[in-house]
Amino acid sequence: MNLKKITFTGIIFIFIFSFITHNIYDWFPNFLTSILFPVNESIWEHQKMIFYTTIIWGIVEYFWLKKLNVRYHNLISAVVLSSIFNIIIFILIYTPIYIIFGHDMISNLTIYFITIIISQIIGCFILKQEKFLKKLNELSLILVPIIIIMFSILTYYPLKIDSLFYDSSSNKYGLYNYYDMKKVNHP
Repeated sequence: MNLKKITFTGIIFIFIFSFITHNIYDWFPNFLTSILFPVNESIWEHQKMIFYTTIIWGIVEYFWLKKLNVRYHNLISAVVLSSIFNIIIFILIYTPIYIIFGHDMISNLTIYFITIIISQIIGCFILKQEKFLKKLNELSLILVPIIIIMFSILTYYPLKIDSLFYDSSSNKYGLYNYYDMKKVNHP
């Protein structure tokens, strides 16, 4: 199996697995699932789904490449940068469309699928590099805990940016309606 087929499989895996990760917090509400999976329907919370499904795919991809005795350099940076690019591209494309037209499931899924394709192609390009990109791999390893911490903090203490953190379906920011709780506790 060549890298193109593995990349195609990754696109399908990430897209389908996202449907599962989208609901994990609802099925198992606890602290761990709240920092790993979306706790509401805000744009920001869905970025956790994008990030973690890509990381999970990277773990699957690692074992798959190992089983096939395929050696590729830069898997760590390919996976991490693919997830970061997916988030950035999704936000850049989706946010203006959401602000102008509102929520539409078909366009949301289409945009998400397109961003997965683009980000996986970027990851494949990094993976195909013959040269071991030591600094990029080191930076990628540093970025993972930073991103996890950022997602964790912003789930419980989201910024008051309506277009990114506000979930209009539940009328809240983050896990709780943090801003309303502050008004009640501190008049």
